[in-house]
Amino acid sequence: MIESVIPTMRIIDSPQSPRLFEAFGFGVVWEVRFTVSARSQFQAGLRFIGADKPSAANNFRVKAQKSLERLKDFPDSGRPLPEFPDLRYREIIVRPHRFFYRVEDEVVLIVGVRHAAQLPSEPR
Repeated sequence: MIESVIPTMRIIDSPQSPRLFEAFGFGVVWEVRFTVSARSQFQAGLRFIGADKPSAANNFRVKAQKSLERLKDFPDSGRPLPEFPDLRYREIIVRPHRFFYRVEDEVVLIVGVRHAAQLPSEPR
């Protein structure tokens, strides 16, 4: 996961005008960060999975990393929380976990990680 808060700019190679892509936000690479509690929740999930099958924990970590990396280019690709549709939080699902996040100042902030069987409490 990316720890820096400073967004970087990237121009997409294209036969069309790269500035057109950048003007619509396609050239902006967002940063993805975890809160301390979300990182702890993610690590706890990895430990739980790894207790039975370490290779499954590693596979889950790789899948989660790929999904979270996608948020750098597409921060709104996650869905709004079905339990709290009026809040500004979104989620991506990496089975069997849900990653809850919000977008702030060109940073995608992962605020919680829960097993899909757990119901989330309303974020503060």
